[in-house]
Parts: sequence; C-alpha cells; structure tokens
Amino acid sequence: MVASLPIGNRLGSGVEGSGDVGKGANTAGGSTCWELCCLGVPMIILIASDDQVLTAQELDNKGYAKSVGNLCASSIDADLAEALEELLYDPQQRAKMSSRSQDLVDGFGANRVSKSLISLCDS
Repeated sequence: MVASLPIGNRLGSGVEGSGDVGKGANTAGGSTCWELCCLGVPMIILIASDDQVLTAQELDNKGYAKSVGNLCASSIDADLAEALEELLYDPQQRAKMSSRSQDLVDGFGANRVSKSLISLCDS
C-alpha cells in the first residue's frame, strides 16, 4: 500500500511530537485531538478508552476528523485501512478537515482563560 501512496504523502508509525505528523495523523481520542485541530492536521481517531468515545464521535460527526471506532474492535484493521485510503486520495476532504478544525481550536484558549482569571482577581 505504501508504494501506491499519492506523491507528497507519507505513512508513519510511532510518530512523536507535532512536528512529525506531516499531512495527517492517526491518534487516540484524547487531548492530542485538540492539538491536531489547532495545527490543522487531518486525523483518524482510534478510540483507546471509554472516555474518548464522545470526543471521537463529535469530531467525526461534525467533519473535524474521521473516527474508526474502538481500537480493540475485530474490524479495526479493515476500518483503519478504509479511512486511510479515503483520506489519502481525497485532498479536498483533508483540506476541509484542516480548515474546519483550525476554526474550532485557535490556540488562544489559555490566553482567554488567564485574562478571565486576572479580571476576577482585579475585581
């Protein structure tokens, strides 16, 4: 499958740090989802625990990411392969996911929270 990837795409595993994600990423449905949204990285979410279900479903339902379900599901290999193929060969979908996710998470939330806390202290 890797040999047939469209030019400019690469497939990796054990990716560490946001600098290595390239044009897309596979991630569990935890806080990394929000980091990838902020960076505009199209993602495929694998649910690794029950607390990730809602996040994965909502990001998928609203077009920010693609969720392939529970990591331990018997169909995960086929589901992941299908999702990878779908995104690899659809640059418009990747671009839409990237743009939408950056609209969702702008990266300035910590600034807004700290300003709110400071204003509470000043009151």
